[in-house]
Amino acid sequence: TKIITHICNYLILEKDFVTKIFAWIHNTLTIKPLLVFSDKIILPSLDFKNSLSYTVPSKKTLIVPFGVDTKVFKQNTAVKKKEQILFVGRLIPEKGFLHLMKAMQRLHTEYPSLKLKVILSRVYDFEDYAKQCIRLDTGFLDIEYNVESKELSKKYQESKCLIFPSIGTDSFGMVIIEAMACGVPIAASSTPPMPEISASAAVYFDPHKPDDIAEAIQSIMDNDILRKRLVRNGIERALFFSWSKTANDLINLFMH
Repeated sequence: TKIITHICNYLILEKDFVTKIFAWIHNTLTIKPLLVFSDKIILPSLDFKNSLSYTVPSKKTLIVPFGVDTKVFKQNTAVKKKEQILFVGRLIPEKGFLHLMKAMQRLHTEYPSLKLKVILSRVYDFEDYAKQCIRLDTGFLDIEYNVESKELSKKYQESKCLIFPSIGTDSFGMVIIEAMACGVPIAASSTPPMPEISASAAVYFDPHKPDDIAEAIQSIMDNDILRKRLVRNGIERALFFSWSKTANDLINLFMH
């Protein structure tokens, strides 16, 4: 019998004492024993493995990236572009949304028609954080919730670029490979594992600096040669992330 553990996400770590205690219990009593008794440990990216607060035995580790459904997420040049950049994710501090809003304030003065299209799954319990972010809106914010995959693919296709301002607590970045498959340029945080995932298909920025975020977005909007190169590189890079490849890696793992 093989015991295989898949570690694919962090706990959301806030600074309050209770959450820190919970995280310590989770890591000490759940994760670490699993690492000892598991025959294999699966992680979605190498950068994620290296960033964990506990040691993952290298001999047991297999990196198996997630995949993208290219039947749903694909380029469609017939879709008309809108004056919008796209954010897809959760409205939590780890996603760097507050810094993005500050960057958008600057961009909105130079590009008055530019919108920030935001696709959210849930607000979670960070209502104060959400309110703090939304207060920075100067007329550029457009929020939708719980968008289905086919409609989300169209949102990618309509956008000038995808913005991914995570401050460095992601294990992978599914929206990045979805955007690449849709032929959308990416402006992404330089923190791991984003460069590992998108490689040469993105312009990178310091997610803690709103001016840096704004400049990355602006470089994509204003440079047609750069934009076309990012699209080309992204479509090519997305081919590396397929669910069939992920399934084959897992089948081989269980069979050997």
